[in-house]
Amino acid sequence: MLIYFNNSVPPVASQQFISHPGFIDSAFDLPVFMLALSHFPVRFLPELLGLNMAIELSGLGKSYMQLVDDWNYWEIDPTIASIHISIDNYASGHTFLAKKAVKLYLDQIQQNTADNEEVDKHWQRICCGYASLRYVGTRFKLALPMRYLGAKYHAQYKKDSGN
Repeated sequence: MLIYFNNSVPPVASQQFISHPGFIDSAFDLPVFMLALSHFPVRFLPELLGLNMAIELSGLGKSYMQLVDDWNYWEIDPTIASIHISIDNYASGHTFLAKKAVKLYLDQIQQNTADNEEVDKHWQRICCGYASLRYVGTRFKLALPMRYLGAKYHAQYKKDSGN
């Protein structure tokens, strides 16, 4: 995407990267959330499993197909979204593996506790992790098209005004 938009960024380990004005702050919401959860993988395993399931399922169905259509409309290369549609498939792809991980986890809780209420508690935590994706990604979903349209219209204005 950086190449497509003719953008470049400073080296990742540099101060210039940290303060680069081209970044959309909300683009870091999900990575920081995932990083925070990953610091406590045992404590937050159910939430991580749910979040992973949500991420993999988001690559299926209408949302990514709509994204491909939207990007085509705005003349943005949709290759990355198209790839996600193919690798996140429910039958054998990432979504299948995410579903299998949830099932194995819940089966293990059932086997270790023989307590359906305990399994339900873990299922609710998985559901919370699943639901978290919607909230964590909202700001970026709104900011990205606004940034793109602003840049596009700014470039068109400069072109039209001869600047």
